[in-house]
Amino acid sequence: MNFASVTERLQAATLFLLALALFLVPAALAAALVLLWLGFLLLLPTSRSWTWWRDPAAQLVLALALYCPARMLLGQWLDDATAQTDWEAVGDWMQLAVVLPFALALGADERRLRWLLGLALLGLLIGMPLRLNWPLLLENPGAWLAWREGFGFTAIAFGLYSAAALLGVLLLRWPAGRFWSVARGLAALLLAQGLLLTQSRSAWLAFLIALGVGGWLRRQALYAYWCKWSARRFTRQAAVAGLLLLVFVGLNGALVVNRLAMEADSAAALLQQQAAPTDVSSIGLRWRVGQLGLDLWLQRPWFGWGTGAAEPLIAAHAQDYDLIDQGQVLVHLHNTYLELLVQLGVVGLGLFLALVAVLLHGVRAAWRQHLLRDDLAVLLICLFLLTLVWSLFSFRLLHQDWRGFWTLLAGAALSFTLGAHQRLGPVAGAKHVGSADSAGHAHAGDAGNAG
Repeated sequence: MNFASVTERLQAATLFLLALALFLVPAALAAALVLLWLGFLLLLPTSRSWTWWRDPAAQLVLALALYCPARMLLGQWLDDATAQTDWEAVGDWMQLAVVLPFALALGADERRLRWLLGLALLGLLIGMPLRLNWPLLLENPGAWLAWREGFGFTAIAFGLYSAAALLGVLLLRWPAGRFWSVARGLAALLLAQGLLLTQSRSAWLAFLIALGVGGWLRRQALYAYWCKWSARRFTRQAAVAGLLLLVFVGLNGALVVNRLAMEADSAAALLQQQAAPTDVSSIGLRWRVGQLGLDLWLQRPWFGWGTGAAEPLIAAHAQDYDLIDQGQVLVHLHNTYLELLVQLGVVGLGLFLALVAVLLHGVRAAWRQHLLRDDLAVLLICLFLLTLVWSLFSFRLLHQDWRGFWTLLAGAALSFTLGAHQRLGPVAGAKHVGSADSAGHAHAGDAGNAG
């Protein structure tokens, strides 16, 4: 066994570490991200490792990563007195390129990806009771509900992660058998409850949109599954499911209604008057910080203000735009696309959206070439849609937990994009990327029931 083979096996093991630690052990997640880069650099001198660089998706990953320091150096070279010099933020942006070593290590192996998704789900479910704010819940349940549970994350961040996990539970095939049916139902209930407890309306909206698209894309499979049910089985299972649904709605109905009704006056006033709300509601704050973001972007539309520029700029204009919430100044623009425009300009946003578009096209190509089964392809598409809608209301790209989530999602899409492009011809040489150059073909047909 040669050095390259050993390194590839270690890279594969790192994938499993990353998936299990993603929502459970931050230190292990950080170590896994570092190990992915280390393995990538060790394999870089081998001939197979150079086949990926000709692919447009990989080139966009590198272009976005290299644009960040180039933008910073350009501002300093032009001697811009207002240019931001936050090199730590440059490093945070560049770390998003970890999707490349992840994709190469995954090697378009569908069965391995299903295992990774299962481990990520397991870590999230284990972390929920471990990170629950038990003291507040036991002391004052009413205050706990009003506090908005985030299970160790911010509420809106856990809203994204729980919604993504719930999509996986609902859209992916599970092994047959009563045990797996019960496990799937319990996981769905726990994740749905966690999603509701975040009281994150943006996550709720993004989840419903993604689930609707997923149901439409898998409509034929859902219809076939419905037709297989016998009348007796349907009656028995429908009765149990209906009872659980009634209990679930009864327990959470008031929570959902109250959350949706909250700040309704501010939203109505905004729609009717088309003016910035003057209250301190989240809608008013987001409106005003959005106005600031647009004003800042219009001052530097093409290249932005530089990485890390948004937070100090918000602080500098906090009084003028009334961006103080409970004594604290907002730290971001609550919109990922606006953050990209302010920090990196139209060029940065264009690179990011182009990368997402190429990855989605690659997933579709892998689906059509049977590198991906329909359930997994639909899930990846819906997870991108979920993230894109959620990103309209928040910004978390530079946090480690989001970086891990993005690595799993975009890295998986990139891996199968590379595999699909290689099948089409001269994009990337003769051998498949990573250590599993033919695993995608070998496992595409037998991974439908992997956890």
